[in-house]
Amino acid sequence: MYTFELPSGIELELREMTGAEEELLTNQRLIRSGEAINQVLRNCFVKLGDKTDPDIGEVMNLLSGDRLFSLVRLRQISLGDEVELELSCPNTACRMTNYVTVNLEELKVTPYGEEREFAFKLPGSKKAVRFGYLDGNKEKRLASLREPNITSAMLIRILDI
Repeated sequence: MYTFELPSGIELELREMTGAEEELLTNQRLIRSGEAINQVLRNCFVKLGDKTDPDIGEVMNLLSGDRLFSLVRLRQISLGDEVELELSCPNTACRMTNYVTVNLEELKVTPYGEEREFAFKLPGSKKAVRFGYLDGNKEKRLASLREPNITSAMLIRILDI
């Protein structure tokens, strides 16, 4: 078992992925719906905070940054620190391929601040907008949209106006 502190400050204990989790990550239907990631996290979370064997609801309530951190650490403990990437230039006149090795241990992690909600006054209407971070539930709603984009990702974070 491996213990980490999530960016939100919660302690997480993880176990390595098994063939069952790797198989989940090859199921295209589960990947498109986002359920593959949720189930892999649920299966590999041994302890989350004070909760042993956390349920899917607790996994879904985690902030997106915590979920991403968990996935990176899970990849690291299951398959090693280094990730080999093959990146192609998007410029149609170039299309050059670059090979990059990323060491996951060297990735900088920025902890979340104390605030979980933020307020902003709209310049035109002067109405106050309250918004928060994405969590697994909002990620799932976003994934269910026909064509998710940055605008819908921002709008889904709004708590009230």
